[in-house]
Amino acid sequence: MSHSLRAACFSLVAACFLATAAADARPPIFPAPDKELMVPVEGGRIYVRVNGRLDGPKPPIVLIHGGPGGTHGPLMDALELSDERAVILYDQLDSGRSDRPNKPANWTVGRFVNELEAIRKSLGINRWYVLGHSWGGTVALEYGARKPEALAGLILASPLISTRSWLADANALVAKLPEPIQAELKACDGPRPPAAEACGEATKEFYKAYNRREPPSAALQAYKSPLDHGFNGQLYETIIDQSLSPSPSLFIDAANSWM
Repeated sequence: MSHSLRAACFSLVAACFLATAAADARPPIFPAPDKELMVPVEGGRIYVRVNGRLDGPKPPIVLIHGGPGGTHGPLMDALELSDERAVILYDQLDSGRSDRPNKPANWTVGRFVNELEAIRKSLGINRWYVLGHSWGGTVALEYGARKPEALAGLILASPLISTRSWLADANALVAKLPEPIQAELKACDGPRPPAAEACGEATKEFYKAYNRREPPSAALQAYKSPLDHGFNGQLYETIIDQSLSPSPSLFIDAANSWM
């Protein structure tokens, strides 16, 4: 997959699913977690934060971030729900504040699904709502198929179900841009792409038209930590490229691959 399509794909799938909230209604800073922990999983430990009562009257909700390779940061607005139920956010292995062994052998849907079970058991949760955003929808669907007894409900927010279908949609959007931008993006995807600066400018035009229409909130910009390693481009490119290959061996098997 070319650099420009990779960049456009990540930008769209990583957009915050709560971006329609009014900017002036957001808090100036996000609340600190009521509970923080590093949960052991296959391959390392993953960062988990909880706001709200885990023993409250309503089942908790866990939110699965996009990417692959993204972080929980764009989902922080969901903390507004923590006055009625526990809200659980986490970073997948090799992303954000979680351990980063960076071993491609860990990058399978099955192992990412197992992370959810590790979180649920570590927190002593019987049943919960599972929300998957973008690539997180891939993980949520597989989790729902494997662990239906653990679900109070399954929610999909702009889910990534098929990479090929997503790319077809992206190409349809590119076709609506001005012809010079289309030509630049096409050249960037060709065998002899122009300079990275030119491709970056063309990609910015794609973003301006279809994504990042609202700047990050003050709270999100303030939500930084030296422990946060941010987006993992290698993880992202490996899984997206593998999902487009004739034999998606990276995933659990051809029948169960949601990509």
